[in-house]
Amino acid sequence: MAKRRITPERRAQRKKLLEMLQEAGIDDVAGVQELFKEMVSTVLENGL
Repeated sequence: MAKRRITPERRAQRKKLLEMLQEAGIDDVAGVQELFKEMVSTVLENGL
């Protein structure tokens, strides 16, 4: 199976996402999970 190449657009998206996570003080998977839990609970509390 051929190796997929990462497009410049995808690289830019990943860079932006990493910057946003760092600004929020998230530096590991546990932090991402906690952020996701908070986001889901906020959506459920306020309704879709």
